[in-house]
Amino acid sequence: MSLLIRTAAILLSLAPSALACSCGAPPPPCQAYWQTPAVFVGTVTAILETRNGFVARASMRLDHAYKGISGDSVTLFDDGMCDGPTLTVGEQYLMYTQTPAGPKAAIPSRGCKRSRSVQYAAEDLEFLKGLTEARLTGTIQGQALGRPDKVFGGDQPLPGVDIEARGSGATYNTSTDADGRFSIRNADPATYEVTATHPGYSLLEFPGAGPLRKAEVHAGGCADLQLILMKQWRGSIEGRLIRPEGSPGPKDVSLMLIRLYLDREGQQRNSPGQFSETDEQGYYSFLNLTPGRYKLVMNAYTLPSSRVPYPTIYWPSAYDEASAREIEVKDEDAAQTYDFLLPPELKTKRVTGTILLSDGSPAIGATVLVMAVPGNRSIATEEDGPTLTDADGQFSYIAAEGTDYRVTALLHTQHPPLQSPEVRFTLEPEPKHITLILEAPHR
Repeated sequence: MSLLIRTAAILLSLAPSALACSCGAPPPPCQAYWQTPAVFVGTVTAILETRNGFVARASMRLDHAYKGISGDSVTLFDDGMCDGPTLTVGEQYLMYTQTPAGPKAAIPSRGCKRSRSVQYAAEDLEFLKGLTEARLTGTIQGQALGRPDKVFGGDQPLPGVDIEARGSGATYNTSTDADGRFSIRNADPATYEVTATHPGYSLLEFPGAGPLRKAEVHAGGCADLQLILMKQWRGSIEGRLIRPEGSPGPKDVSLMLIRLYLDREGQQRNSPGQFSETDEQGYYSFLNLTPGRYKLVMNAYTLPSSRVPYPTIYWPSAYDEASAREIEVKDEDAAQTYDFLLPPELKTKRVTGTILLSDGSPAIGATVLVMAVPGNRSIATEEDGPTLTDADGQFSYIAAEGTDYRVTALLHTQHPPLQSPEVRFTLEPEPKHITLILEAPHR
């Protein structure tokens, strides 16, 4: 939290033009209208305040109110955050914004809305004009995109996708056109569950949502959706971890597929791809793999621990990527099997230490960082979280033989934060109790 506060303080000291946030494409007018509390057309009559040459507050005459506002004028504040129009005296704007909190309260002119000069608002004004007529239904619209590759994307409009919108009282069906677009008009106002199906593809799932999208339809409005369908390749890799005596390897061991590809200059590159974890029997699997070349690695980003007492291993038994074998995946029905025959478990030992302040008192709640040398991979703690010192400044963790470690400590509760010098060690010979002294940063 302290880092966020410091960052905010730095940003607030900058000119407003440096504060712009990143906004996605705005929704269409029919969706923006129902999502926005106040919609109106007005003309800027005066600049009330500037800041570093940037308009901070302005007065606007209300020319036409569509929603959520009344009166003859309103005060706008422009903090430079996010997308929005730059206010100019005498220019007329269509504003999508908040309702005033009180009679004299200012409202924002920015905020990732569709606010804009009226000369660029023809589509919006045409929609708003139609609202004067009684409209009791709405529209579900959007675009379906096909994604052929999980790693590199490459989304393209997908025609011929079957779209179904199912609400409490009605179900509507349509399909996408040559540009992947679809529109269901005259839909009764309600919340709909939208599904999309196409041979060889499946709708991309989000955590907790599954293969469904929600569409909230208001009378006279629309719900605009982007539906991404993943190409379903048949290639897959599976296997298991096997201990030397033949028993299953540990549960929850992380495995990663490295995707190999050629860049524009024809040089081989690699990209981390999918992850999988072993089950109770040491099995893992990677499904729906795009055809190509891969390397398979176990325990890629963690160090040996008491739970997984093995180093990083590339299939079948290499300890660096250059020595690993390539695996070619084709679009086939049969899964390819690649087992890891594990080496003997590494010996592990609990290492203890103390973190002290410069006056010799214990540093409580200090973060202890344990890394591998080289590579800067972090140790996998038993709690799968950072190692913190207790009320006596004590800490401990599990280290394994055959690994060179470096350890340092940080204390963020002090200002400025304190940090200890780095200590390096291995388990051979057996390390002594480690003591680190926190120091203020050198200026």
